[in-house]
This record gives sequence, C-alpha cells and structure tokens, in this order.
Amino acid sequence: MDRNIRVMSGLENLVDFILMSAFGKEQIEERAKVAGQPKLALMRIKTIEVSLPLLAEQHYLVTYLDSVKAKVQELRRVQEETQREIEAMTASVLDKALRGRCKKRFDYKK
Repeated sequence: MDRNIRVMSGLENLVDFILMSAFGKEQIEERAKVAGQPKLALMRIKTIEVSLPLLAEQHYLVTYLDSVKAKVQELRRVQEETQREIEAMTASVLDKALRGRCKKRFDYKK
C-alpha cells in the first residue's frame, strides 16, 4: 500500500500554502488524532477539503505567493543584517564612551 500522497508537479507550493492557511490548519486540527503525540493518518488526510481554482489561476497564485515568500525572506535577511550592524555600532559607541573618546556630551532632561 502506497502511504505517500502525490501532488501534481508544479502545484506543491499551492498545496503547501493552502495547508498552511488558517483554513488548512483548521481542517488538519479537526482530523488529527491526539493520543500522546498528534498524528494525521493518510485516511484522514484524504478527507481534507481543498477547493482548487482553475489551473491558470493556480499557477498565477503559486507565482504570486512564491514572490511574496521571496520578499519576506529578503526582508528577514536585511533585518538580520541591520541588527548585526546596530549591535556592532552599539558596541563601538559603548567602547568609545567607556574609554572617554566621545567628543560630544549629551544632556538628558527629564
């Protein structure tokens, strides 16, 4: 018996996005059997309702969602890089301040 589910080539991302959506997660949670560790048997997976749009729209959605995913990954990369730069600047400023090399004094008023 084949225990794997096959998804048509090119639609893997669409199925992933559907299953990761609130709608998909809700269906998975409803079908998951919990006895110590949650599991989702193949027979329950087969009952998950996935209404697919027309093939052309599916391909458009996959392309669009892939581009959004790529932008999110790029934003995360830039955010991490910026965080490293901020940490380096903070360390440098603190080092200079502790060594008395800061040229400007700041007045903090409450």
